[in-house]
Amino acid sequence: MDNITLANFFHEIADILELKEENPFRINAYRRAAQVLESLTQNIEEIAQKGKLEEVPGIGEGIGEKIQEILKTGRLRYLEELRKTIPPGLISMLAVPGLGPKTILRLYHEFGVETIEDLERLLPQHKICQLEGFGERSEEKIKEGLEQFRRHQKRSLLGKVEPLALEIVRTLEKVKGVNRVSLAGSLRRKKETIGDIDILCTSDNPKETIAVFCQLPQIKEVKARGTTKVVALSKTGLEIDLRVVEPEAFGAALHYFTGNKQHNIKIRTMGIKRGLKINEYGVFKVEGRGKEGEEEQDKEEAEKNRGTQDEEKTKEKEGEIKEAVGENEGEGESAAKEGVRIGGATEEEVFRAVGLPYIEPELREDRGEIEAALEGRLPKTINLSDIKGDLHCHTKYSDGHNTIEEVAQAGIEREYEYLLISDHTTTVGITHGMDAEKIQRQMEEIEKVNQRLKEKGVRFRLLKGVECDIKADGSLDLPDEILAQLDLVIAAIHSKFGMDQTERLISACQNPHVDIIAHPTGRKLGERDPYQVDLERVMEVCRKTKTALELNAFWNRLDLSDINCKRAKEIGVKVSIGTDSHHILEMDVMRYGVATAKRGWLEKEDVLNTCSLEELLGWVKNRKKSKE
Repeated sequence: MDNITLANFFHEIADILELKEENPFRINAYRRAAQVLESLTQNIEEIAQKGKLEEVPGIGEGIGEKIQEILKTGRLRYLEELRKTIPPGLISMLAVPGLGPKTILRLYHEFGVETIEDLERLLPQHKICQLEGFGERSEEKIKEGLEQFRRHQKRSLLGKVEPLALEIVRTLEKVKGVNRVSLAGSLRRKKETIGDIDILCTSDNPKETIAVFCQLPQIKEVKARGTTKVVALSKTGLEIDLRVVEPEAFGAALHYFTGNKQHNIKIRTMGIKRGLKINEYGVFKVEGRGKEGEEEQDKEEAEKNRGTQDEEKTKEKEGEIKEAVGENEGEGESAAKEGVRIGGATEEEVFRAVGLPYIEPELREDRGEIEAALEGRLPKTINLSDIKGDLHCHTKYSDGHNTIEEVAQAGIEREYEYLLISDHTTTVGITHGMDAEKIQRQMEEIEKVNQRLKEKGVRFRLLKGVECDIKADGSLDLPDEILAQLDLVIAAIHSKFGMDQTERLISACQNPHVDIIAHPTGRKLGERDPYQVDLERVMEVCRKTKTALELNAFWNRLDLSDINCKRAKEIGVKVSIGTDSHHILEMDVMRYGVATAKRGWLEKEDVLNTCSLEELLGWVKNRKKSKE
C-alpha cells in the first residue's frame, strides 16, 4: 500500500472527529499522522516490515497499531465504526473552502443537507441567510467556496500526486525487461496541480510490463488495456496512463507527452521549416518540406498539429479507449512515420533537430523559453543541491512538533549550512505562540545548541528568527527592540483575508527589521484563493527596501507561484525558499519549492538561500543599513 492511500485513512478519521466536534488534540494527532505519511520518502510498508514504525517521528504506539492493521487487512475497524456515526456525504463537504464542521452540522440539522449537491440545490432558495448568526455575506461566502471547489475538483496537488507516481516508477524500474521509465505530462513539468499521471517506458516485453502494471497495489481499476498502452485508475481516483514505446522513439515520445501543447506546436512548426516531421514516434526527414515559397504547406501542417496531443487525451477521457489502446494501436504509428528517421531516441535529439539546446521540462510552458533558447538566454535554473539552508521552520516553541535540537539535526542531515527557526507569534491564535519573553528563552536555547555543535566541529548554524504577524494596520505584533536581536525576521498575514492587503504588506516591507515576507498572496491551493493584493506594487517596494519575498515550498501553498517568481526576478526582488515545516519530515518539501523556482526561471543569484552563511548574514546587514 502506498503512503498516500494510507494517509487518507487518517485524514478521514480526523474529518469525522472534526464533524463530531471531538477533542482537538485527538483530531490533530490523526491529521499530523496523515501529514507525516504523506511526507515520507520511504514506503511505509517497507518500514513496517523491518519493525521500525516506532522510529518514524509522529507515529505513536496507537497509530502504529492502526497502520499495521491497515497493511495486513486493507481495512481499519475503528474507521468503519466511525463512518456509521455520520452521513457519509458530510465528510466530502469539508473539502469546500470556508465550510467548517460547525456550519456543515448546522446546515444538516436545519435543512437536511447531507451532500455538496444538496447544498447547491439549497443555495438558490436563500434560506441560509435567514438563519440566526448567518446573513447574505455568509451565504455568498458559501457560494464562493463551492465555485472554488468545483474549479479545483478535477485536479490534484503536486505534493500528493508525485509520491504515488514515483512509487510506481520505482516498481516498474525493477520489472524484468524494462530499460527506461519516466514520468511525463504536467507532473514532469512540476505544475502545482495535476490532472492525471503519464508514464512512459521502454521494455523488451511490453505485454508482460503492461500485465505487471495492471496488478500493482496502487491500481484500483483498469479502464482499457492494449499491447503497449493501458489506462487505469489509482485507489485515490487519479487516472494513470502507461505507454510502452520503442527505444529509438523514447525521447520523441517523452517530449511529446511532456508538453505543454503550445510548446510542442512551436517545436513541430520549427521542424516543418527544416523539412522535418516531429511527432511522438521520432524526428523524420520528409522530401519536399522546408523549401522557399511553401508557406501555405507550413501553415496547413502547423494547424494540423495544433491540438493533436489534447485530441488523443480527450478521446481517452470520453471513453473512446478502444481506438487509443485497442487492436489498431499500430495504425497511428505507421501513419506517423513519414520519411527517414533522423532522431528521437533522446529529447536532446529532438531539440537539436530544430537548432535548440535542451530545454528543461519545467520551462516548457510557452512563456518565451524557445525564443530565449534561440538567443542563448535560457536561465541556468537552480537545483536542490544549490540550497544552502531552509529559511522557514517551526518548533515546539509554537505549533511545531520537534525540539530545537531535533530541527538542527534534521538540517545537518540535509547537509545545510544553516536553518532559520521562525516560530509563530501569539497574534496568529496559536496556543503556544511566541511573546517577547518566550523569544528570549528560545534565543538562549539556540545559542546553546550552536555552541555544542561548534564544540563538536560541526559546520552548521541555527539562525534566530520569528514569523511575525502583520496586523491589520500594517504594524507588527512584536516590538522593534525584540526584532532587532534576531538574525532574520519573517513577516506574514494570517488574518482578515477579506481586506485589500497591499498597504498592509507595503508597511511591513518598510519596517527596518523585516527581511522576508512569507507566503505573500495567502493562497492555499484548493482551499483558499489568493487575497486581494497589488503584488506588482509590493514587489516595487521590496526592490527599494531590499526585502525578500518567500516562495513557500509546502505543496498546498507554493506561494509565490511560478509566474510571480518570474516577475520578481524581472523586477529585481530576491526570493527566499522556505518549507514552513512543522515537522522535520516536512523539510523534504523543499524540492517542490525548487521545482516552482525553476518554473519561474529563477537562478542562483535570484534565490536568497543559495547564499553561504557568510553571504546571507552580509545581505541582512547591508539590507538593514539601506533601511536606516
